[in-house]
Amino acid sequence: MLTTKGFGSMHLAGQSINYGAIRGREQQLIDYLGGALSIGGSARNKINGIADFNPNRPFYFSDAIAEFGALPDNSPYRLRFGGNYGL
Repeated sequence: MLTTKGFGSMHLAGQSINYGAIRGREQQLIDYLGGALSIGGSARNKINGIADFNPNRPFYFSDAIAEFGALPDNSPYRLRFGGNYGL
């Protein structure tokens, strides 16, 4: 359905059985692609996978970075619990 709107085909971004790493990676990818629409971003996602003030946010990002590596954060600047992650 999204290919008709100009999106390419899907590809696997990584695999893990670590729940925290998966949650963190989802948010890393949303931020990398410009941020969720709800925060003024340009990614296709309407909302973030992890709320900016979720107290577990730092743990999810820590797991994701350990498992998959860091990604640049291209989302709009805003205050977030645990600071801003990425490069």
